[in-house]
Order: sequence, then structure tokens, then C-alpha cells
Amino acid sequence: SLWAAIPLCGIGLWYWKRDSQRKAQQDRHQLLLQFRDMVRSVAGAMEAGYSVENAFLESYEDMSMMYGRGSMICRELKLIQRGLAVSMTLEELLEDLGRRSRTEQIQEFASLFAIARKNGGSMRTVISSFAVMIQRQVDTKEEILTRTAGRRMEQNIMNIMPFGIMTYIGIS
Repeated sequence: SLWAAIPLCGIGLWYWKRDSQRKAQQDRHQLLLQFRDMVRSVAGAMEAGYSVENAFLESYEDMSMMYGRGSMICRELKLIQRGLAVSMTLEELLEDLGRRSRTEQIQEFASLFAIARKNGGSMRTVISSFAVMIQRQVDTKEEILTRTAGRRMEQNIMNIMPFGIMTYIGIS
């Protein structure tokens, strides 16, 4: 029926928009997890004596082994690698990453990195402390998601139930 198709198209568009927003949020969360591991890798490379730029370049190999060369963080590290090759500053590249990712923690890292670089702070200490901080934030978020998973599942079931009842009534 045409009268039923019109509202269902609106519902379909609403669902598609909501689903794409949820997918984007999941991608940002996945990038944050990968970024956390990248920061830890950079901190480890700096502890081994690498300069900041070389530590970022070295972390590409670690991330490609962990997540594969097609992962989000490897693509971002490849962009950083190319930017460094054309004499862009690491601060600019990290700010660009934070802006494109629209992830608060990455933007904070870029700002913190730029401030520490301008003021001549110990980059090893800054990156190591940020790695610990981002680990705590991610762990807290994961715990919250784990604790609310049951309620989300119940809500999904309750959303499907009316259609299940209508189908049952229609079949019987």
C-alpha cells in the first residue's frame, strides 16, 4: 500500500541515519583503542632512545603487526609519515588527526603534545603519562559498556517484540 510505504520510508531513513551514527561512533571507539596502543608503542620507542618523530615512524611497524596495514591507525600513521617527509611538523599532523577523528582524547593528546613541545617539556614523560591516562579512560569506558550491555540487549528485545506479536497474530 502506498499509504503504508510513505511512513515506512521515513522510518527507514531514520533507522539508516541512526545506524550510520552508531557505526561512526564504533569506528571512533575502535580508533581510540588503536590510538592508545600507538601511544604506548611511541612511549616504548622513546624509552629505547628514539626521537619523537622516529618513535612515531617506528610505531607504524608495531601497529601493522597488531592490527594489519589496512587498519585505521596504520592509515593515520602513514599520513603522519608522509607529512613528516614533506617537512610538516608533528604537532600539525597530530592536530589534523584529532580534528578528523573527532575524538576528544586524540585532540587532547595533540594539544598536550604541542604545549609540551613549545615549552620544552620532557616528551618521554608527557607521552608516558598520557598513555597511562588514556588507558584508564578506555578501561572505565569499557567497564561501563560491559555493565550496560544487558540492559541494551533487553531494550533491543523490547523493540522487536511488537513486530513479533503482530507476526504471530497474523500467522495464527
